[in-house]
Amino acid sequence: MKAKTKQLLTLLMAGLLSISVPFTTYASTSAKNSLVNVIVSESDEQTIIAQVPKEYVDEYKEKLKDPVFKQEQINMMSGNNSDLSEGKIVAQSLPEGKMIAQRYLYRSDIKRIYESATAPNALENLILNFGPSAAVSKIIATLGLGSPWGLVGALGTWAVEYIRVKPEDWWTQSYIMILEKSISCVRVSHIQNLKPTYPAAWLILERL
Repeated sequence: MKAKTKQLLTLLMAGLLSISVPFTTYASTSAKNSLVNVIVSESDEQTIIAQVPKEYVDEYKEKLKDPVFKQEQINMMSGNNSDLSEGKIVAQSLPEGKMIAQRYLYRSDIKRIYESATAPNALENLILNFGPSAAVSKIIATLGLGSPWGLVGALGTWAVEYIRVKPEDWWTQSYIMILEKSISCVRVSHIQNLKPTYPAAWLILERL
């Protein structure tokens, strides 16, 4: 049964990560109106990406060179998430607009994925014996995943476009931080701008 579970996880990730999904969920099919990702702000805790129509990308990047405009964009897109209850985010402050998708990765998710291929309480024993950093490497190896992207991909709810917005090293460090409980979770929020201005949408990835 364990081997079968591991095989299913491997097949799932092979399928997910072989799909090339562009960041154009709400873009027109025409080349003129396709959306391009522009990083507005990037830190250890938060990455803010504006999805801008291709024809306005150069103009938007030029505007971002103005510190005042850039800060206005960051203020508009940033949220304040300080209200936690039992490790779950219960209060959210995000840009106004239509929520296209929002996904979370919690410690309980890593535990469920890992123990589906091992045994109950295996995650806690692994962390106790090897520490969070080595535990992450062993989890990925045990599940037969090809890369750190595969662990969050194994949830089956995170689109490839949301996972690959950050490099593998960022995800590895995020897993370590979750296991050592220095952060509660990783969250991605994909929000459509309903106003007749660009960006057309925002993609915000956070360590909370």
